[in-house]
Amino acid sequence: VDRELFGQPGQKSSRDVVLAMLPYIDRHIAAGGRLNQITRHMLGLFAGQPGARGWRQMLSNGAPEIYADSGLVLNALNQMGDQQV
Repeated sequence: VDRELFGQPGQKSSRDVVLAMLPYIDRHIAAGGRLNQITRHMLGLFAGQPGARGWRQMLSNGAPEIYADSGLVLNALNQMGDQQV
């Protein structure tokens, strides 16, 4: 409706949100931040969707590691397959 009435872009999918976050994650880590400081806020993006548990587990288990980067987030997204909304 926003697009039709106001010329505003429609709602982004969870997948789109994750992909848009990747450059931000890379900058955060390059500045000395840790991946889990960001991903803890992303755990619920796929709530109620098939594969959501795997998404949460991959991020929860891998993000606290010192070497974790945006590649982990991309891997977690890829394991969701085409099920993202």
